[in-house]
Amino acid sequence: MGARQHLAIIGDGAVAAAFLSVARLVPGDRLTLIGPNVHRFGAGRFYADHDARHLWRLAYMLDRPNGEMTEGFADWLAAEWPVLLPEIAVAQPLHVRRWSEALSEGAFGDFAAPRAIYGRYLARRSSERLAKLVEDGVQVQLITGLATDLSRADDQFRITLASGEVIKADRVDVATGGPANQRFGVDAGPTAFTTLYDNEEAIARVLKPGWEVTCLGASTEVLDVMHFLRAAWPTQELRLRVLRDRATPALDGDPEYRRLRAAGRIVEEVGRPIWVYAESAGNVRLRITGKECQSQEKTVPLAINTAGPGDQLLVDILISGMIAKGWLKLNSAQNRIDVGARFATDMDGVRYASDAVAILNRRPEGVVRQRVEELVGSFEGDPIETA
Repeated sequence: MGARQHLAIIGDGAVAAAFLSVARLVPGDRLTLIGPNVHRFGAGRFYADHDARHLWRLAYMLDRPNGEMTEGFADWLAAEWPVLLPEIAVAQPLHVRRWSEALSEGAFGDFAAPRAIYGRYLARRSSERLAKLVEDGVQVQLITGLATDLSRADDQFRITLASGEVIKADRVDVATGGPANQRFGVDAGPTAFTTLYDNEEAIARVLKPGWEVTCLGASTEVLDVMHFLRAAWPTQELRLRVLRDRATPALDGDPEYRRLRAAGRIVEEVGRPIWVYAESAGNVRLRITGKECQSQEKTVPLAINTAGPGDQLLVDILISGMIAKGWLKLNSAQNRIDVGARFATDMDGVRYASDAVAILNRRPEGVVRQRVEELVGSFEGDPIETA
């Protein structure tokens, strides 16, 4: 019998859950999970829930029907529906009305549920996997924290947390980081926001009745802004302007978006923001390139960057350190990170996967929105090309 191994997984989202699902552990081995939301392991930030006091709780929906998500989700949703229905109906009654036809037919795979509900399912799957590992004799530890450094010393890896605590492990799987929204100069200020997510409370505080909200770009984040505004201000008439310079099937395919657009509540403007400057609250200056590549300037009261992934990486201090050490290689052509087969890094014993990985970023919507089964296949040895 060989020496027992200690595996650490850094991150707590869907990619980390895929690492967990393929972890090869035997009785006596140790497993440590590290992340800021590790007790909802599998949900991560993208599928996270909001506090019950937030009017926009459960507002954000999946961008694909339930039946196209992780295997078993639609069946789980159907089984849990008697408990979930009152919760969703109280938080977002418009959702239930939108799904009425599918629900009347019992077609739980045909509509898109709230993302937080899917996150709950992923977390439960991970919890069941952890329980099975414990039953099999694996020692499991969950650490709520942020990993800030990964180093190698005496045949072991040292994971340093923001608290100063050091965790030693024999193998490490890292699942943090990804691309950031395309930026447009100084596009942050009192009423200008680089992203909707984690800025909901700030937006709710500054938005005035009657203001039109401008979406800088036409990614699927526009749908989240639409749902957020309708949930946060149910008595106010939604007024949304979308700067759009390309075809966006996800928007055109959403029936609620089409309905509000037909009613004039959502206005589309052909153009692409190239510069944004938030002078003061209610005074955001935009420079826009239009149809004929001519630029114009205008002022709007509130703007939210919904451009989608751009040419910048959103990596934390841990990943920055791994790049500096040469463990991870930047792909300069795509401004992403290259990895080897099975997501191997240039340090033996360390794997890395996230939306920052070059080959996965080419797939629609990146890593986080893939089915977990697709990720598992990649982790188990499907070929990974690099540019």
